[in-house]
Amino acid sequence: MYELRHVCRLACGLLCFGALANANSQALPQRPDPGNRLYNAFRTQFKPAWNVALQDPVKLIEIGPVTDAKRSNLVLLVTGRTDTDTQRKLRVTHWNGSGFDTDAEAVSQSIGIDTLLLGRFHPGLPEAAPANTLPATTPVNDKQKKPDKKKKSRNDTPAHTLQVLTNSGIYTWASSTLQPVFARQLPDVKQAITRDNHSDMVVVGAGDGASPFEFTATEMRPAAREKLEGSGYARFGIGLQPFVGSDKVDLAPGIRYVQAVWSGRTKWLIGLVRGQAAATVQDPAATKGDRLVVFTPKFQSHDKSFWESRMSDLEEAWRSDPLPGRVLDVRVGDPHNDGKPGILVLTAENDDRDRRLVFFVATGAN
Repeated sequence: MYELRHVCRLACGLLCFGALANANSQALPQRPDPGNRLYNAFRTQFKPAWNVALQDPVKLIEIGPVTDAKRSNLVLLVTGRTDTDTQRKLRVTHWNGSGFDTDAEAVSQSIGIDTLLLGRFHPGLPEAAPANTLPATTPVNDKQKKPDKKKKSRNDTPAHTLQVLTNSGIYTWASSTLQPVFARQLPDVKQAITRDNHSDMVVVGAGDGASPFEFTATEMRPAAREKLEGSGYARFGIGLQPFVGSDKVDLAPGIRYVQAVWSGRTKWLIGLVRGQAAATVQDPAATKGDRLVVFTPKFQSHDKSFWESRMSDLEEAWRSDPLPGRVLDVRVGDPHNDGKPGILVLTAENDDRDRRLVFFVATGAN
């Protein structure tokens, strides 16, 4: 069980849930062979399933139910064509069987590091007053008019859908479009903290200055320094963008920590094994030809929560072939809505002029 301050340190590479918090922890060996021990029910393998080229300069991706609680959306954060362009397009799409169709798009200006996260961060839109309400005693065709229980208010949001958080605010799906529920700048948000039966929190800043925040209907305020226990986990929302301390976000030497999911039997800690140096103006430490690597709990540690786990509780389950180009973001989900979750990778290729999505489907123990 770890206090929230350990979670906050994750953003600067001092691991929140204890994986590297103990300076004496032994680094994981880099195993050349993929696969867990045969007796581990949590062993997971992956295989390339599909890839698709994107026409726009997408910077971040996210997967989850935004427009419909029963259907995952692919959410894209699109940048301008030049580094000085601060305009961002937040685009919500869904898979139509042969491609991704756009459901809605919102335009904003970016200040600070870009963020894209799905979650239940804000209490939501207030209930809209019914339009043209008749007095209760007014007869209509000699009958009392009764409210239409099936008619939704103009601000009605599908139950159990997720909100979209960027550094320009928080959006929700209502009236068949994206509507802001918190229209304020949110600079330097790097992570979301997900817990069952609680609103999601965000982590702002990095290093010892990182702090957890939560949202009320009217403000973003510091969260209480409570202990984290039970189900839940912390997940990244900034992709591979550089920040002060990003050079320390390692699971093991040469393996950068890029994403996590810790729900039910899906307990994956995802890293990138650094490939060849491919410096850019924005990121002098950038690499290309990286490999995905997934760590899962060892057999004797499969009941531990995210907050209790250390790297000594995990083992390498799978490692990919080198990825083309430069990795920009890594997320987990089911973008095709075919009941086959996996890992979605956004890459930049051809000297960063082209974007591609590469999906690795989870194949379980076989």
